[in-house]
Amino acid sequence: MKHDRSSSVISECTKFSLDFYNQHVPPGFECSYDYCFKELHKNSSQFFRTMHKEDGELIGWFLAAEGCLFPFSQTKVLNLRIYYTSLTGYSAVKALIFVHKQLEIYAKTHNLKFVSTSSFLNTKEVFIRILEDSLDYKNYGGILIKEV
Repeated sequence: MKHDRSSSVISECTKFSLDFYNQHVPPGFECSYDYCFKELHKNSSQFFRTMHKEDGELIGWFLAAEGCLFPFSQTKVLNLRIYYTSLTGYSAVKALIFVHKQLEIYAKTHNLKFVSTSSFLNTKEVFIRILEDSLDYKNYGGILIKEV
């Protein structure tokens, strides 16, 4: 896992995920390369990491940020905002678990009591089942929360 926020890395991550994103969002919510790049670059100062194969090929990236999950709560959480991977099958499951373990470590070292995650692309709730079964996340209306 790498923490490189250079323009070339942000560009690679944008290209890596933009087609997939635009294929899976409802009509009218598509995103252009320029806008996606600008937003990712602006937000990459938060907890941003890339994942690579041994040969250096990008296989995924994620962005998490500290914030309040519920409108009237002052409790800060580490929220996984974006996660993409090109992996499939068991490798994708292992990557999902790995990423969430990294989030938990980050949250503990930054005195955050909770990690939260969700995915609008998770229409079959596979994401939810994996994290509930393997890492004891609790499902609150499609938002998964774990106390760390």
